[in-house]
Amino acid sequence: MENQDKKIKADVHTNVEPPTKENLQQLQEQAIAATKEEDATFGEQLIREGLQTWPELIDEELRKFKEKVSNR
Repeated sequence: MENQDKKIKADVHTNVEPPTKENLQQLQEQAIAATKEEDATFGEQLIREGLQTWPELIDEELRKFKEKVSNR
């Protein structure tokens, strides 16, 4: 029974498609827009939460976000 539970959890994670470039761009735009009403930390939080299923993408997207914020 325990092995079945592990298999189901693994299948759920692997069936989720990674975000497209368009999805990542939209997430960046939402994070930038959020910094107009909140501080940059809130934008970072949006990116972290939006990519929690794909932790390998978080660092790169945060780097892009910080670069955009610093160039405004």
